[in-house]
Amino acid sequence: MPKKPRQPGIKLQDVWGFYDAYNKSVNEISRQVSYAGIALIWVFKISSPDGIRIPKQLFVAAFLLGLCIVFDFLQYVIGSITYQIYGSYKEKRVSENEAFQQPNWLLMPMDGLFFLKITAAVAGYVFILEYLNSNIHWL
Repeated sequence: MPKKPRQPGIKLQDVWGFYDAYNKSVNEISRQVSYAGIALIWVFKISSPDGIRIPKQLFVAAFLLGLCIVFDFLQYVIGSITYQIYGSYKEKRVSENEAFQQPNWLLMPMDGLFFLKITAAVAGYVFILEYLNSNIHWL
């Protein structure tokens, strides 16, 4: 079956709409994956008369997944504060319906935290998978 050519005519507004949709999904998924990873670590904890022990690989994974959640929180806090300050600044300089371009540097802190969050989640799961690979013996 021949492949249909893509339809021309996409607009920049459409591109940013796709970006927003994917960005929102990645944010939600990274949060859910982090909580799921922490729950998985809890399943593989070692209970002993002395208390609960968590193997080193899983402890590192829990730390990284916790960092992911912290980065997620900071991304939204810093984004909220940044846009509140920037909005207050622009409110005094432009009319309500006037279009303007925001500076590229404005998003840098949130973008940095976004990538740190994803990196922390992936690294956390690498440690979980290493632990599972070395401790679960398949038949």
